Amino acid sequence: MTAELPCSSQNISFPKESRWAMPYPPDSPIHRRERDIGTEDHSIHRDVTPVSHFVADLILRLELPPPILDSDPDYGFLDPWESYQLPPISQPENECQPFLQRFQTSKPMTPYLFEAVEKLLRYLMNRCVKPDLMKCTGPKLLSIDTKKSENLILSKNIDIGFATKRLLGETAITVTERQKLEFIHECRSMLTTMIAKLQEKSPLKQKAVRGLSSLDPCVIQHSPQLAQKRFSFLLEELNHANIINDVLAENAKKEYLHFCNLKKSELQEIFRPCDQFSDEVGLDTIYGSFLIGEANYKHLWEVIKICLVLSHGNATVEGGFSVNKSLLVENMHEKTVTAQRHIHDEIQEAGGIKNIHISKKMLDYVRGAWKHYHEYLEMKKQERSEEERRRQKRGN
Repeated sequence: MTAELPCSSQNISFPKESRWAMPYPPDSPIHRRERDIGTEDHSIHRDVTPVSHFVADLILRLELPPPILDSDPDYGFLDPWESYQLPPISQPENECQPFLQRFQTSKPMTPYLFEAVEKLLRYLMNRCVKPDLMKCTGPKLLSIDTKKSENLILSKNIDIGFATKRLLGETAITVTERQKLEFIHECRSMLTTMIAKLQEKSPLKQKAVRGLSSLDPCVIQHSPQLAQKRFSFLLEELNHANIINDVLAENAKKEYLHFCNLKKSELQEIFRPCDQFSDEVGLDTIYGSFLIGEANYKHLWEVIKICLVLSHGNATVEGGFSVNKSLLVENMHEKTVTAQRHIHDEIQEAGGIKNIHISKKMLDYVRGAWKHYHEYLEMKKQERSEEERRRQKRGN
């Protein structure tokens, strides 16, 4: 699985668009008709990221119905839409693709996940779900069953986008009204399938994800009371999991309240360098630069540090898989792999091998490497002997 994971340097792109403008499963009938749909270059993998794999799975696994074709006595089945390159329904993948790319980073991104998933889910549901059901908040969107027709607007009224609507009007000569309605109904089926997949694996179900959104700078600046409520959720989850004790939770809660009550201008200055759509400055850098060394926020920093460690993006991890693969040699011991990886990371941190300062201590250690190696072998030999003696005593 790890060999198939995309690294941060890869572009997450979609296959060439069909008239549904969404990729089909490999065994779909559409692939037998449209051989020009390319997926060999940069396809979306199912395991894109710990925080967005459910969207990748959604995009790869949509089981859309095959196109409805008319019969022709001479040429078999012909598609009445053959001469029309229908655009996607306002390109919902333009929302999904940036979502995947945004979380393909080494920064801590989980604090942004709750709002991002809610926005994506609401965007899709607004196209086909009845408006009176869309007044609920994020987690309640998960309870709307898009499989029930009573929750959906009529197929003819769904939002398919201006370009698609215009081109449907230009197909009057070759396409009947019934075929147009069937096409629109298939568009609605596509949307409901996407929504169902998002609801099935949505992080909106997780109380911890909602709590981590309290570290989102936008939530702190624009909705401080909501941020305090969500931070309490986060502390409860950490405390119940025995990650933090009661005293640390209480102190962190008080310090977070004080932090949220800072002047608006102060908060703006603290979060000014933070750009969630760039990999230059992450939340760890922002919070660390302000909280580290501040006695008034030492408990808050302890909690935030734990949360950000659990919230990293997957680019560094996936890049590590590629590095490990290039370093591996047959029969290499685990400690050797770890040591080589440490060396590689230190060289990368220094900006390249030419920037490494060769100190006298380093040279002395290299000269004595063979001696250290033999000492290590002797130590392992003694450990095996001790283990063998203990085993014999237990046998007696």
